[in-house]
Order: sequence, then structure tokens, then C-alpha cells
Amino acid sequence: PYQDLLIPTDKVTGIEDIALTRDLLPHYFAQAWKNHAVLSSGLPAPIADRYVSLAINSRYGRSQNQLHIHIACLRPDVFNTLNERAATLDEHWQTLPVKLQGHTYSARTLSAAAFDLR
Repeated sequence: PYQDLLIPTDKVTGIEDIALTRDLLPHYFAQAWKNHAVLSSGLPAPIADRYVSLAINSRYGRSQNQLHIHIACLRPDVFNTLNERAATLDEHWQTLPVKLQGHTYSARTLSAAAFDLR
């Protein structure tokens, strides 16, 4: 499937890194989203936004101590799970009620306005 990574050149260990709460670092999620069109390069048509996700591994799900954001097309089962939960998802992290490929995930929404905060 189509995927890419955004990896900061700054030393940021992960989503829990205190440096992310300061306004000194770039808004990495916004950068990842602004560049998600790279997934469509070479395709006859762009991939629709609703099929693209940004994901970050938790501290327990990564092997490198460096923040990286996965930019990827959703697998059909993940798309369907998120679509079924869309009405209940909001700006707060929620554990998904079903496991995906044997793993527990959390999800939340993020509005376009949130990308303009910094």
C-alpha cells in the first residue's frame, strides 16, 4: 500500500515528549497532512482524503526513540471501523472497541483549524 513517513530532524522521542507542548517546534502533524499528496504521486488521480490517515506509535509500540508520523492509506478494515465509529469520535482520544490485527488502538478527530494553532 501507499505510505510515507514524516521524521523530524529535531530530537523528539515521541508523542509524549514535553517539547511538543512548547511552541518552539514545528507542528509536525500539520506538516504531515500538508504533504500527504505524496501518496498519490504517479497515480492517475489523487487519493481521497478520507482514505488517508496519520498515525503515531505509542512509546510501547516503537523501537526507535524518535517521533515519526506514518502517512498512509487506510486498509479497508480500518477504514470501515473508523467509519462505523465516526459519530462517536471527537477531539479526545478513545480506545477503539475492536482490535485491528490483534492490536488495540486509540483514535480521535483533528479539525483543519487545529493545524493552524501554531
